[in-house]
Amino acid sequence: MTLYPRLAAGDLDSSFANAGILVLTYPGFSVVNGQSIAEGPQGKIYVLGGSWHQNSQAAEHISITRLLPDGTFDFGFGTHGTAHIKLPNEDLSTSPIQLFFVRDQEEDLMLVSVGYNPVGQGTITQAEVLIRLTGNGVLDKRFGVEGFLVLESPFDADVRQPVPADTEKFATPSSNKVCLIDGMIYLITSGLDPALGYIVGVVSRFNFDGTVDPTFGKNGHATLSGVLGTRNSFNGIAVNNGTITVCGWAGGDALIARFNLDGGVDPSFAGIGYILLAGPSFQFQAVAILPDGRTVATGFGYPQRRGLLAVYAANGLIDRTFNNGAHIEEGFDPPQQVMFLNVEANDDKILVSGRYFAGLTPKFVTAKYLNDGERDTSYGSGQGHAITEIPGYTALANGMSLQADKKILLVANDLGSVFSKAAIVARLLNSD
Repeated sequence: MTLYPRLAAGDLDSSFANAGILVLTYPGFSVVNGQSIAEGPQGKIYVLGGSWHQNSQAAEHISITRLLPDGTFDFGFGTHGTAHIKLPNEDLSTSPIQLFFVRDQEEDLMLVSVGYNPVGQGTITQAEVLIRLTGNGVLDKRFGVEGFLVLESPFDADVRQPVPADTEKFATPSSNKVCLIDGMIYLITSGLDPALGYIVGVVSRFNFDGTVDPTFGKNGHATLSGVLGTRNSFNGIAVNNGTITVCGWAGGDALIARFNLDGGVDPSFAGIGYILLAGPSFQFQAVAILPDGRTVATGFGYPQRRGLLAVYAANGLIDRTFNNGAHIEEGFDPPQQVMFLNVEANDDKILVSGRYFAGLTPKFVTAKYLNDGERDTSYGSGQGHAITEIPGYTALANGMSLQADKKILLVANDLGSVFSKAAIVARLLNSD
């Protein structure tokens, strides 16, 4: 009798694709990115990333693959399971930023915001176009112009100011979901505030048909410009219990801020509407609201990268019950460079994911934490974290999604060359 090792939480899920791993390459495309992943209706899995067709002069496609729950291709979507969407303007960036699924009059639709969103110190998030697809991966030509809505500046005049990113500039994580509340769509973006003269983070609200809602904030857009006098950008968003929580950076500090649903800054949050976490070039990348109303955010710092994890009470003040009131700077054992990019509320625990660097080689890392900030030793063979290697590939981790059955979906670029040639998908087992 052959005995097989018992799989543990944090191990690859052998029931998915090829022993828990799927590598996506697209014929005719010289660059393939794996940037975002999500579970959609009926448990189907969506993998998104910018791509570059070999006959194009620039990267001007976003590629979306739909998988069945077992990791096989869903041939009812796009062509053989993949839709390659060519953007209407080659000047548009191709990074997926947010996505969501909606059921509209018995029809499944998918909306994706696409734009500029590199990983790096002080980089900005700038949504440039909204794309709406039908359930079979075809552009919904009832939306915008032929399925595309090119986004105008949130200010009267705008100049895009791209800033230097670190070496992962072609690897943008995207696990944020566009929030659809009462038929309204909430997007994060940025713009050059002419009154201040610098870039600021923006929350924009749109009607489901793609028109800006002028009753939200100022002409449909909300910023911190009235209360925060420094350059800032938003990287993550969560709409929950009648409030909008965003995270990102401001100056050289990590930022969490809260708005009311009318676009006004919520002064009950930290007494002013925002809170900063000071540290060496700290920034938050993702935010979630825990079931008890606390806010959790993840990110990283420079120059010595450490995974950043902080929890705040519902009123915006630091949670004294989590890690004795201190944030966590995680390097694991022995300490290595770590970047946390995603966070999910896993029942009463906190699940994070990102990049772990063994020397210069990146790998997937996931970790679970208890309410008090201790690692959950039921995960990762008693360590509370799992480092996942992909044989034959160099996985530069990006997005994460927690499935309805609590299994963990991860997606990465293949960093085997200057440009990624493949999207790497992995699924991990989870603990209770």
